[in-house]
Amino acid sequence: NITFGYNFDIPAWKNYVKSLRVYFDLQNAFIITKYHGIDPEVYESLPNVGGVKGGPGEYPMARTFSIGLRVNL
Repeated sequence: NITFGYNFDIPAWKNYVKSLRVYFDLQNAFIITKYHGIDPEVYESLPNVGGVKGGPGEYPMARTFSIGLRVNL
């Protein structure tokens, strides 16, 4: 996981906003391996199925992007 964030300090907003943070998060950015079989992280996370959707198969982990804004008033 990779997260980049920035905390803003805006003196003009101090009466209204205590803190303001903007961030970007990336999960499963890249995989460093020469392994070509079924992803064990996906395979193990499926309950009693023995593979993806009932059968074996190569199913990569999803890459997830998130953008956020946290404001404390």
